Amino acid sequence: MINNRIKHDVLKMIFLLFLATPLAFAGANDDDIRPSKSHPQYWQYKGREILLLGGSNDDNIFQSADLEEQLDLLQAAGGNYIRNTMSARDSGNVWPFQLREDGKFNLNKWNDEYWRRFANFLRQTAERDIIVQIELWATFDYYRDNWARNPFNPKNNVNYNTQRSKLPEVVDTHPIFTDNNFFRSVPSKLNITPVLWQQQRFIDKILSYSLQYDHVLYCMDNETSVSSEWGKFWARYVQKKAKLLGRTAQTTEMWDAWELS
Repeated sequence: MINNRIKHDVLKMIFLLFLATPLAFAGANDDDIRPSKSHPQYWQYKGREILLLGGSNDDNIFQSADLEEQLDLLQAAGGNYIRNTMSARDSGNVWPFQLREDGKFNLNKWNDEYWRRFANFLRQTAERDIIVQIELWATFDYYRDNWARNPFNPKNNVNYNTQRSKLPEVVDTHPIFTDNNFFRSVPSKLNITPVLWQQQRFIDKILSYSLQYDHVLYCMDNETSVSSEWGKFWARYVQKKAKLLGRTAQTTEMWDAWELS
C-alpha cells in the first residue's frame, strides 16, 4: 500500500512536471531522455516512450540520509521520476563551498561532501532508471533567512563585497518580489561579473557530474518570478556546455504564478 503522503507527492510531482515550460527540444541520442518524436507530450528514454511519475519526502533529496530508501519506495510504487533542487537550506544539509575557520566561505574551493552526495544521487538514480530533474537555482535559498546564511551573500564569503557584487546582505521579502540582484547578474540585465563568474563555476561543477549521465533533465529554477532573461541565459549556457561534450541537455523553466505573456 502507498501511504497518503506518497500519493499526495506523486500527484504534486505530476502537476509540477506539467508546469515546467520547455525551453529547448533539441535532438539527442536514442538512449538519452528526450521528448518522444511520435508523441511529444510524452518522454522517451532508452528508445521507449514513458510517462514520468514521481514523488519524494524532500525536494533536495540528494542531501537526504534516507536517499536509497526513498528511491526504492518510489520504484516499488511504480514511479520513475524525481525532482531535485540543488538546495542546502535544511537541517543536516551541507553547502557546496568550503567553510573557513573564520566562519566565511571561499567560493573558489569546494565542499567535497556536497558533491559526494550529488554524485551518489546521480549514480543511485541511474542504477534504478529513475529520471532526474535537477533544479539548478533553488529560489528560496536566496531570500530571507536562507539568504542570511547563503555562501553567495557578500557578508558570508571572502570573494566579493556588497559594492563589487551589487548584492544586498539582507532580503526580507518573499521571492515573488524578486528583490535580490543575484538573479540579475546575467549580461542582458545588470551584468554583475564577479557574481556571474561564481555562478558559472557552480553550474560547471554540477554539469561535470550530471553530463556523464543520460537520465537527467535540467530545470533552471524552482518556482521563479524573475525575468525570463535569467532562465534563457542559463538554459543556453547548459545547452552549450552539453554540446561541447557531444551531448544534448533538455532544459526547462518552472515559473511561479504570474503573467507569462
